[in-house]
Amino acid sequence: ELVIKDKDGTEIDRWISTNGPHYVEKMPAGDYTLTEITAPNGYKVAESIDFTVLPTGEIQTVVMKDAREDTPTPTPDNTPTPDHTPQPTPNTTPAPTPVPAAPTATPTPLLTIPKTGDNSSLGLLLAIAGISLAGLAVLVHKSARRKDIAPRDDDDEDTED
Repeated sequence: ELVIKDKDGTEIDRWISTNGPHYVEKMPAGDYTLTEITAPNGYKVAESIDFTVLPTGEIQTVVMKDAREDTPTPTPDNTPTPDHTPQPTPNTTPAPTPVPAAPTATPTPLLTIPKTGDNSSLGLLLAIAGISLAGLAVLVHKSARRKDIAPRDDDDEDTED
């Protein structure tokens, strides 16, 4: 669980991290602190990070990484030793030992300031351009057809006198 507070200690955003980045939109320029409230199992709580949002209008990124907890390797204290070693019976195939699953790394929380600007779709622009071209082709075709069926003047006749 993470929280962002401004320089006055006012909470701006609080969330539980996931595999993806966390976006905070329209954050005013200023000084902030990113604090981890709780860490995933097997990790230490990270130290708070002070950061500044600049008034550039560009995406700004803050990254917080957790360190793994130091887990002591278990050592046998009073392991009993058997008095005799059992012998395997012939014609017995030992069962395969299951391979333990590799531990998955917990993703680090990522704070990203959003990009501002135009998000218009290129497909819409291409559709409008295509419709415009089709309309232009229809107008050119109709214009050429009108010239073919227009009445002829006496000056336009090709007859010889």
